[in-house]
Amino acid sequence: MPGLLHATNEWFRIYKIPDGKPENQFAFGGEAKKKEYTLDVIKETAEAWSDLISGKSNAGGIALANTQLGNANTVSAVDADNIAVGGIRQAAPVIDQSLHKWFFISGSKI
Repeated sequence: MPGLLHATNEWFRIYKIPDGKPENQFAFGGEAKKKEYTLDVIKETAEAWSDLISGKSNAGGIALANTQLGNANTVSAVDADNIAVGGIRQAAPVIDQSLHKWFFISGSKI
């Protein structure tokens, strides 16, 4: 779709401005990278996750309990519920209703 990449980049650059925050800055000067670069980043991330979940890398305090992977950290659904009841899961915070605002920023004024 023509213009989608530019529009997406623009949205992520300016979406916090109405809250008084500065615009976002992007790596690579905001330039979109080619498909090959992107696939390399995805591959590297998947390998890092695999090393983490398999125990090849130090978890550094990250909880690796799961109900699906069938590895040393896998727990039953019942145990997972007990973990959640034991204090890991917290109630969702109350969201201040004044945050429900809409803004329009014209691209011609930026």
